[in-house]
Amino acid sequence: MNQEQLVIFDYSGTLSREAVMFARPESLMKHLKESGLFDLGVENLDHFWEEIVNSTWEQGSTTGIGYTGLIVKRLLELSQSGDAQERHSAISAASSRFVNAYFTHSAPDRRWQPLLAKLVFHPRTIVIVATDHYAEATDYIARFLENLGIPAKSVREIFTEPADNAAVIANSADVGHPKADCRFWKVIKSQLDLRNIRRVLYVDDFGCNEQEGDGYGNIARVEARKETTTTVLTEVFPGEVTVLPFLIGHAGSETPSFDREDQAYVRLIDTTIQQIETWLADDP
Repeated sequence: MNQEQLVIFDYSGTLSREAVMFARPESLMKHLKESGLFDLGVENLDHFWEEIVNSTWEQGSTTGIGYTGLIVKRLLELSQSGDAQERHSAISAASSRFVNAYFTHSAPDRRWQPLLAKLVFHPRTIVIVATDHYAEATDYIARFLENLGIPAKSVREIFTEPADNAAVIANSADVGHPKADCRFWKVIKSQLDLRNIRRVLYVDDFGCNEQEGDGYGNIARVEARKETTTTVLTEVFPGEVTVLPFLIGHAGSETPSFDREDQAYVRLIDTTIQQIETWLADDP
């Protein structure tokens, strides 16, 4: 590729606030009940986070098993009672309903659309949406972006089709490594042929904006992830690397109300867009 600038966006918690809102306690419990997972034993949020999500996250975010597959696998491990075939059928159906609801409620915020369109069609810039996520996320994100008029291709497709004038979706489940791992970016650099990149702008919440209970948002892990990711980006792309942390809150702060969080998110989008526009204008 001939592009010289690389702009990288995180997805959940950065481009998409809805994905985080889905995990708010009242929303999460509502969907556990509506999907049928509640009746199958997922009766409280601590159980959901610790036994279903956090304990399987590494496998779920670096392999093709998918969110649905992991929920089914985990619930079958946790419950051995009743007819095996009936139990598997009920768990599979409920898991599918829950995961579909989650991803359906994970659209990007439309306020990003004008900037994303400008960047994707910029002649010297390539846009990557880099996410630590489950395998199903790739196709959902592609459809969401295309609904905003943003052409998108997964990193899986780059072997057969060029990525010019399209955002590239780099999902850890497709790459096989998390974003904080140097191998993730080496795969991306190789597959997209990013040898000519001399400037990198990286926008990420590093998990900080996730809901309480989600181990990915643990503040110590957030800080470690931010430091490690910055280091590996500098190693892989030896030119100018600028990191814009997209953080609604910070360690030690009083937990804001949901309404105040949403207002802070909107303000943060506006501020970040201005910073990105300034970065673009500073290119000699």
